Amino acid sequence: EAIQVLLQCKEDIEKATDFAQNWDKPDVWVILGKSQLEAKMVKEAISSFLKAEDPQYFEDVIFAAKAGSLYEELIDFLLMARAKLKNPILDNELIYSYAQTEKYGELEDFLNTKNNAKYPDVGERLFNEKLYLPAKIIYKHIKDNSKLALCYV
Repeated sequence: EAIQVLLQCKEDIEKATDFAQNWDKPDVWVILGKSQLEAKMVKEAISSFLKAEDPQYFEDVIFAAKAGSLYEELIDFLLMARAKLKNPILDNELIYSYAQTEKYGELEDFLNTKNNAKYPDVGERLFNEKLYLPAKIIYKHIKDNSKLALCYV
């Protein structure tokens, strides 16, 4: 309740952050993370959600992180979220984030693990955004030779 008073009545994210660090409880970090997200403090929000180990706002985090091109930070959040939830959106966005950060080794490793990604969708998205190298990695993995050939053209 104290953190909500700081955030709603005083609108003081800095003091709320100090409170969260002292209290160090997952629900406090989640409340702070949500407020930081609403205040467009995306890096800080991701950090708060990581401390809470809570992925409940994953769609909002993904949207905000992509809008700010914060793919490095998003990778950490998605890895935490995947440990708690099984959702193709998380896996698709993790692949996309690896591609955006040119972490092709991690991308290949991820493709070789059990996951819920929709490879054709992510491959097409990467191809349409002219990210041909990661698109090739995906098309090669799923043995889609017609799409793979387009990446070479």
